Amino acid sequence: MFVRFRQTNSTVQASLLAGRRIDGGVRHEQIVSFGSIKLPMTIDGRETFWRKLHESLARLGNRIAEVEQAKSMASIHARIPMVTPDERREHEIALAEREQHVWNGMHELLAERAAGMDGVASFATESATADRQGAADASTRAVDAADRRDRLRRGEDAPRGSEIDFEKIVRQAGWTSADIRHAVVLNELHKLSPEAVRSLSDISIKAGEHAHRAAARRMLRKLQRG
Repeated sequence: MFVRFRQTNSTVQASLLAGRRIDGGVRHEQIVSFGSIKLPMTIDGRETFWRKLHESLARLGNRIAEVEQAKSMASIHARIPMVTPDERREHEIALAEREQHVWNGMHELLAERAAGMDGVASFATESATADRQGAADASTRAVDAADRRDRLRRGEDAPRGSEIDFEKIVRQAGWTSADIRHAVVLNELHKLSPEAVRSLSDISIKAGEHAHRAAARRMLRKLQRG
């Protein structure tokens, strides 16, 4: 009996063959297939192969002598080595180190993302608070202006007004030149199509999400490169 190996680009297959003399010649017949292992061989792949090999040999215990079994295993071991305890331990150490690296990277990624979200949320909250205060102040000023107008129409005395400087007002509210230009564009766009302004808001939100996801992917690739 002997073990025959057949190798392809992706696997190594092992079979146990026995020779029989027929009509003056020798014909080899397969006793059992021990299965195959994928290439390149891995620790897990080798362990799985050997577990199935022992199961196959156990089923053939009555047909194959222990000496032949030992010879077959020695032959297979030379081609598909059994996994030693030291190999398994080093493999597990390497797995743990890779896992630690990945989870450390995920921790940093998610922590940074959370901090960024906190910052956005904090900024949004502060901005919204300021805008609400500004809106309340504007409402009060509008009421005062209406009251002054009505008093003057009735012929009553009222405080003198002044020309409204819109740019000065919005700059005091924290607007930049870019903000003002954008507001003008949005105002003109709203005159032409209110629906276009709503669509633009949806596009801006999606663009922000895409930018955030792209930044996360770049960071993940950086972490994976170590």
